[in-house]
Amino acid sequence: MSLKPPCVDLSQVALRFKAKGASGKEVVQSLERLYPVLEDIRADGHGLDEKLADYVFFPLSHVLRESKTLPVRAVEIAVQCLQTLVSHGWRDRMDPRLGKQLLILLIFLGGGSAVDAKGKDFNEELSTSAFECLAGFFEVLGYPSSSAKEYTDTENIPLLGHAVTVILDGILEGPSIKAQMAALRALHGLIFVVLDRQARISFFPGVVSSLTKVLQPSSQSKRSYKVLEAGLNELSLLIRDVLGDDNVHVNDAEAQRSLKTVGDTHERPYEARLKAWSAQVKLALANVTRLRYHSRPEIRNSLFRLCVSILEDCRESLLESATMIVETLLVVCSTGNTAGDRKMQATMKSIMATDAGVVDLLQSSLHNWIIALPRIIQSNDDTAKSRIVNQISTSLTLVEELRLDSDVLQETISSNLLTSVASLISSPRGVDQLNDASTSQVLIPTGTSHASFLFPPIMMDGREGTLYKLQPIVERLTASRFSTAVMRRMTASLRNSSGHKKLASLWLLLRLLDDESSFGSNTEQYIDFGAYTQDLELESLEDVYSVSLDLLAQPAGELGEDWRLQALALEAVALQARRQRLDFRPELVDALYPVVERIGSSHLALREHAMTCLNILSITCGYDSSSDLVIDNVDYMVNAVALKLNTFDISPQAPRVLLMMVKLCGPSLIPYLDDLVESIFAALACFHGYPRLVESLFSVLGAIVDEGNKSAGPVLLGEAEVTHQKKGYSPLSVTDLAEALKFPKSTGLNDEDHLQPLLMAADTEGSSAEDGTKEEEPGQNEAQEATPPPPTKTYTTVQAIARLGQHHLTNDSPRLRRQLLQLTATACSSLSRNEDHFLPLVNDIWPVVVKRLYDPEPYVSVAAAGAVSTMCECAGDFMSLRIESEWHDLCSLYWKVHRKLQAEKSGSGGRGTYTPAYQMWDALVKLLITFVNFVRLEAEMEEDTIDILGVYISTRPDVREALTSLNPDAAWLEAERQRQSQQGAVRQSVPAMEGFVFKEMIL
Repeated sequence: MSLKPPCVDLSQVALRFKAKGASGKEVVQSLERLYPVLEDIRADGHGLDEKLADYVFFPLSHVLRESKTLPVRAVEIAVQCLQTLVSHGWRDRMDPRLGKQLLILLIFLGGGSAVDAKGKDFNEELSTSAFECLAGFFEVLGYPSSSAKEYTDTENIPLLGHAVTVILDGILEGPSIKAQMAALRALHGLIFVVLDRQARISFFPGVVSSLTKVLQPSSQSKRSYKVLEAGLNELSLLIRDVLGDDNVHVNDAEAQRSLKTVGDTHERPYEARLKAWSAQVKLALANVTRLRYHSRPEIRNSLFRLCVSILEDCRESLLESATMIVETLLVVCSTGNTAGDRKMQATMKSIMATDAGVVDLLQSSLHNWIIALPRIIQSNDDTAKSRIVNQISTSLTLVEELRLDSDVLQETISSNLLTSVASLISSPRGVDQLNDASTSQVLIPTGTSHASFLFPPIMMDGREGTLYKLQPIVERLTASRFSTAVMRRMTASLRNSSGHKKLASLWLLLRLLDDESSFGSNTEQYIDFGAYTQDLELESLEDVYSVSLDLLAQPAGELGEDWRLQALALEAVALQARRQRLDFRPELVDALYPVVERIGSSHLALREHAMTCLNILSITCGYDSSSDLVIDNVDYMVNAVALKLNTFDISPQAPRVLLMMVKLCGPSLIPYLDDLVESIFAALACFHGYPRLVESLFSVLGAIVDEGNKSAGPVLLGEAEVTHQKKGYSPLSVTDLAEALKFPKSTGLNDEDHLQPLLMAADTEGSSAEDGTKEEEPGQNEAQEATPPPPTKTYTTVQAIARLGQHHLTNDSPRLRRQLLQLTATACSSLSRNEDHFLPLVNDIWPVVVKRLYDPEPYVSVAAAGAVSTMCECAGDFMSLRIESEWHDLCSLYWKVHRKLQAEKSGSGGRGTYTPAYQMWDALVKLLITFVNFVRLEAEMEEDTIDILGVYISTRPDVREALTSLNPDAAWLEAERQRQSQQGAVRQSVPAMEGFVFKEMIL
């Protein structure tokens, strides 16, 4: 491909443009035809030499002379062609005079155009092309055969200074990332290829200052990470070249030779400049090292290389910056967990392994960060919290790998970490408190799955919680060699402190101990340091367990005690159980009672902790469930509760523990509580004036009765269920009558065979009498066979509760009276199968229970009606005479309630079925229905019942069914009367029949 046609065309068009005979567009088109041809020749390899470059430059020179008047696009393409000529045509054989002219032109295009054409579309491309061309120009000057020294003459220093200024401005204010990157490449070529050492020293302050402005993080202008990466690399090369310890001596020697040349042997100006530069570089590095928190790993890697270079090559000259450099290295290493970050940590470790000074700086930085930890951890800056925690964690890793040990460091980290945690937990978040009555469903542990073994966090607000941010430090301490020393100091703080500091000490100790690595670190897997360390850890765990038992021995509801402290104490008990496994069983004597006691706490979180702890104790001690654990250890659990009751301890903890035991173990625990029930009633007799205590004790008794009622009948008594339900009247049909009178079919034997059993029995009796043998009478055999088995302990316990509870039905507390009536009803349902023992109980408690029907509190009367109904269902006709004796008073009570209900209905603002009068009326109606269904009633009582309930026979199905069962004819008549009363009286026609006279009647 020939260059002649496009070159000739470009030359002609450029000359015509100069003479105003061609447009700028034609020049652009001509250049667009030349540039591809030039690029094709360059791609061939050696096709482009200096002669062709001179040939092509001739038409280009016309274009460059008119750069101010031509379109920017034309100048841009011309500069691109010029770059090809410089880099691949002239190379190291460029005429210095032409090179200086091109340098001036490119500096103008790269710097001047960036200002003059600011905001135009072509400005970015022109500036980029100019800096690219400058970079190629400086690169060819680095060839050995080039005439680079002629550019550094004294007379050319101003030109180079202007070039440095323009290039730095292009880096700092370049219109695009491409332009800034091209300017950085041009700066590299100018500084490290063209300029000699003395020239670099002269330009060093200005270049460092400009690069600092580029690299300094700013919220106004965000630099591209590529520009920052290249800028860090250039700054690193420049600082090492000028301030490197090896180069400083060379520079000082050259300066001394120059001083001797001029005859001055007293002053050392280079030392003064070195001190000034060190201070300037320190300020620059203070701004540049702010990039250590940059999100891009490329930036952190470049900054890491810069700091390593300064630490290794500029240690003496930049001694004042060493602390800042080491801190930056530690921060950069702790920013992430990628392969590059681990590689940087390995590099940092190798540096410290060979330089004791860096190790001292590491310890100093770590000490400062630990001191600042409490202050930063209380701030609102979450980013700062994460950073300082990561820095401390990484530093501790290096300290551990370098096997450094310092009592000062141990004391510092123990005290400040403790202070940090204590400050965070000083304002605990509120925890929902639930009363005992609303937690019956959550008090029983839910199985023994693995999830139930995990304690919920009590001081963490999700994964973003501040305490979670401290986890890396705690985990690093757990795996470190001096973890035992830290635990020993925190154990001392646990015993001697109080309040939040005690809570913080216990939390940290549990985090340090609750890790498998705490009983054998990674290093100890390969190197045996003896049993001393493990013994110290076991000693710390024993101390924590001992303090935790002391905490749990305190009342669970004490207002001055933080519930979180007791929750952590439960975690400590579970941790000790996991460590000792089956060997922990003897410790259950002291640990089991307080754990079960916390299950009844009013704090939901503490309750969950206690259930989780109980599950862990069950599994680690070899039990299948929590119920088995309590049952197996029920002797001293019951003894502990009985001891409190017998010593007249009126605190609510003992009833609460007993309540939890009953709910956890169910009916299987009741046989062990017979003596304890007597102790409860003894306490009730002594402290009946304490309503809260009495209610809590009866809550326990109610739970015992409920669990006894849940157990199946055969488990309780071994007998079948007895029903006293009355059968309704059923008319006998002709078919039923014929079936009843029909003889059995003949079997081929004598028709009198069906009488044989009676005859054989008579013969047998006669022969026995004749033989004189002594046999027991049939009645005696039947009595022996009907003798029921003795009642179980569960039965006798429930029976004792029902019999002794009647004495408290006159208590002043309406709530307690209702509770006792409900307990009585439940007990009757459980005890009714053994009538020999149940009916005497009913006879004993009936007078007290029936009096509660007339209680002034309506809800107590409703509960009494329910209890009487249950007694009638269970005792049947046994209640007939008792009901008859109370019948007059019961009818009076009903009509009294009925009148009150009617008065409420006739008034305004009634609440319908929610009024006490309606509820009392409904309870009495249900009670009368129970009398009809289960108890034999006399004729007068039947009439009163029909008069009372007949009004509702058409509106209540249960009333219709009961009255029909009692007297079908009366029920039909009452139903018909109600129907006609609703429709109005209807006069029936009088029938006529010969011989008879019918009277007129109205229903």
